[in-house]
Amino acid sequence: MVGTWSLRLADHGQTRRRDLIDVEEWAEIRRLHRAEGMAVKAIVRHLGVARNTVRAALRSDAPPAYEREGPGSAVEPSRARSTSC
Repeated sequence: MVGTWSLRLADHGQTRRRDLIDVEEWAEIRRLHRAEGMAVKAIVRHLGVARNTVRAALRSDAPPAYEREGPGSAVEPSRARSTSC
């Protein structure tokens, strides 16, 4: 998972926090660095992402994925109590 980063919105001067970069941004970071030979700092300025985000995207072998735990079951807590006895 890629860490949290901030994006500065030039129009309003606001900062917006996002938890993950999406696959398109991940691919663009890697393309700019590998195909274009762009430095990390230049990518940061070009895309407006944090330096650590760029570094993490370059280090990772797979695109970022959002993994959500299943909703579970209403019966699960009572099953745990009944099987432990």
